[in-house]
Amino acid sequence: MKKFLKIFSLAVMLFIVGYYGYVTYKKSVAFNNVIHKDADSAIKVGIQDIKETLVWDAVTSPKYYYDVLPPSKDDDKEEDEKRDKGIELQPYNLIAFTMPNVKNTFFTVLNIYNSEDFEVFVKEELEKKSVSIHDSGNGYRFAIINDGKLAMAWDAEQLIVAVSPELNLTFAKKVFADVLIDNKTIDDKAHPIIENLKSNASHIVYTDGKSTSTINFEDGKALLNGTVSSKNDFPNEVSLQMLPNASLSFYFNADFHNQELKERLVQNLGSYTFFEKHNLNVSEILNRTNGFFSLELNGKTTQIDTIVSYEYDDNFEKVARRTVQEKEVPKIHFNLGSADKSLRKYLRGANAVDSDNIFTLFPLYQLYVKEAGLYTSFDTFTGMLPVEKQVSSNFLDCKIDFEKLQKDLNLPQTEQFFSLLESMRVRAWQKNTGTIDLEGYLTGKNTEINMLSQLFFGMRKTEENQSKEAKL
Repeated sequence: MKKFLKIFSLAVMLFIVGYYGYVTYKKSVAFNNVIHKDADSAIKVGIQDIKETLVWDAVTSPKYYYDVLPPSKDDDKEEDEKRDKGIELQPYNLIAFTMPNVKNTFFTVLNIYNSEDFEVFVKEELEKKSVSIHDSGNGYRFAIINDGKLAMAWDAEQLIVAVSPELNLTFAKKVFADVLIDNKTIDDKAHPIIENLKSNASHIVYTDGKSTSTINFEDGKALLNGTVSSKNDFPNEVSLQMLPNASLSFYFNADFHNQELKERLVQNLGSYTFFEKHNLNVSEILNRTNGFFSLELNGKTTQIDTIVSYEYDDNFEKVARRTVQEKEVPKIHFNLGSADKSLRKYLRGANAVDSDNIFTLFPLYQLYVKEAGLYTSFDTFTGMLPVEKQVSSNFLDCKIDFEKLQKDLNLPQTEQFFSLLESMRVRAWQKNTGTIDLEGYLTGKNTEINMLSQLFFGMRKTEENQSKEAKL
């Protein structure tokens, strides 16, 4: 018996040493030549660490996973998963990076270990989606997928993927060539971005080399922590007038004493066609605010809606019939901090506010525009609501009570998803120039199950229910 225990103990020790040796190796090579040398930020998704967390969660809560895990796969799917694709689609750490001149785009590089198998795999997958493969003419091939929101390029050794809401293919191709042809990737282990990613064991890590933010998934909650470097200075004390016990409460104080931030907002908002379509000047609007805005939902209110229908009279002439009906809408309170000039007066001149002070450009609800000292308000209700005056060190704060929010919105599309969640809080403050501190959490209904599992299986169940309803 003693001999068996010695052998067992030795085997366990060898397993532990071997496993941690493997982990150390995979961690060290995960960052080699997968980030562009000019990248301005990078994100690490610790796939292996997340897997280990969820496996332990399944061990401690087997009934939950037994109920939510799908039945065993059919033979065809099992064979497809066993087939060697020539590329590690689930690396130890998934790394994505951004480039300074490629707006709102993430790039990910994956290593190909068998080019022949990968060529067969990628050809089959793209043919299923009716996607053509193009030759770049300088050593790599590429394909454009999902209506131009995703592009991928590869040679015999690496695949690089670009994802963006509005992908600029010209800029993306430049990054493709830099990585695949010119090998312009970071191989310096002491590079600030590499050091920050490697030294942090959180499930998700974001860094720009100067600052780092993380997300971790625990039982019943996801936690956000970190710092963000910023060229802007935000106020470290904010005076507020907020509704108590709101289902959704959000505010942000940009403080337009910061002219650079104001100009950037003018540029970003000016790109939206809404303002041009309605002949609204973004600069004129922001000149009438001080950079503070807030949004709150708290209960419901009743609005009168006029329904126009058309009928034919006795002379067979088409006539309009107007009927008035009451409808219940969320009680929304949207505030813009006031500056010296009247925003309501400007909106009236642009025919965006009528003689009854109703904002006419929002078709879903009637928004009553009010001005009172510190704020210009856009509300779904008449009159004023009691507010709590407070002083906060946060220049940004968001709080959500999902059960109350669902009652206020009463949207069938959000009911199943919101039923998974309890509350959310995200706040940001600035103690030191150039650095913003972040803190936040998202809590789920089940305090004993990992938050990531609750979100994943909950959303999958929602999709399955919606699919069943669509078939009916």
